[in-house]
Amino acid sequence: MALSWRASLFRRFAVSNGLSMAGDQYAQVVLPLAILSIGGAVEVGLALGARALSTTAFLLLGGAIADRVPRAAVLIAANAVKVLVQVSTVLLLLGGVSSVWPIVALQCGYGAAVAAYLPTTNGVIQHLVPRSRLASANAQVGIITSLATGGGPLLAGGLLVVASPTVALLVGVAAFVVAILLLVKVPCGRAPRSAGPGLVRDMVTSWNAFKELTWLWSGVLFLGLFQFVVMGLYYVGGPLVADERLGGPDVWGFIAAAYGCGTVAGSALTLRWRTSNPLHAFYCALVLMVPALLCLGWAAPLGWQLAAHALAGAGIAYASVLWDLSVQASAEPEYVSRISAYEWLGSTALRPLGLAIAGPVLLGLGITATFTAAAVLLMAGGGLMLVITSLMTSRPKELDVGAELSQEEVSE
Repeated sequence: MALSWRASLFRRFAVSNGLSMAGDQYAQVVLPLAILSIGGAVEVGLALGARALSTTAFLLLGGAIADRVPRAAVLIAANAVKVLVQVSTVLLLLGGVSSVWPIVALQCGYGAAVAAYLPTTNGVIQHLVPRSRLASANAQVGIITSLATGGGPLLAGGLLVVASPTVALLVGVAAFVVAILLLVKVPCGRAPRSAGPGLVRDMVTSWNAFKELTWLWSGVLFLGLFQFVVMGLYYVGGPLVADERLGGPDVWGFIAAAYGCGTVAGSALTLRWRTSNPLHAFYCALVLMVPALLCLGWAAPLGWQLAAHALAGAGIAYASVLWDLSVQASAEPEYVSRISAYEWLGSTALRPLGLAIAGPVLLGLGITATFTAAAVLLMAGGGLMLVITSLMTSRPKELDVGAELSQEEVSE
């Protein structure tokens, strides 16, 4: 019997997109531990920073061309590049590579693939779904993606308990392969012959639309600082703390699994718990990362670590869905891919620097002081944004996330 998701091209795309995002998050957990076999925190930061820097560098170009080339080809090519990078990295590690620089170079290619992929997805949704159902379609894609990205770290954590990071990295390739197969028969549409006055003009027009949404650019600024201060430290310092203070890399597998469980719970919570003030809920949810930072910094017992990271995962996932739905509801359809590119650019611009300096900062200030400072800055920043947003007159438009898409409403 055919699986239920095959009944709709839209659902096929949604599952493919979820698998690709899950593969990204899976690799984000496994790759640092694999790199620790040939280096330390500095090498981990260089590799992750290279990926993030490449993504940032190519995002605007990816958003500008999203409506100018066959979208299916872009998504398939991006996933194929991820497969090549992961397999090449595994071969390097199995071959006994002693330097991190070949892996850094590969991560630059991975980042470029991510930059092409992210802005293209919004255009795919607009092609497959009637305009009247775009809101519910985007909501469902956002929820599926969050559930999948929560499952990625969960699976990674489970595999790291029983397998080496290198083997686990190879297993993660399967997500991208299946994502490619699901996209093969999805008619993502070819761009019209005249796609607009030019790439530069497209970028200027979308920038004007982006800066008119005060709540959006201020939130993007906060997210950029969040990536710089918090997530760079988390992804570089977390595996290091587990390895040096909590009993070994296997412990990071358990922590990642707890984070993944929390992410799934947080994503599911958006279906049940509605809020009249999504911006306040968004910033409050991000602050739930604080206990996890403190537990890592002070090397808390494993039970506390698991609870804190599950809470952090729930907060990040809930905030992510709220943010994505707010952007989709507020941006005009003709600008949504390019506005998404600016949003991703602003949110991730400082991430490469955060990843790159996390290792040296940890070595210079010490683990406890660095994680504690990050927790204090997050609490202060979140509180400040709550005050600022309460004074704003512009707010995200409301979006109904409960609407279902019927088979007839999905483009065949």
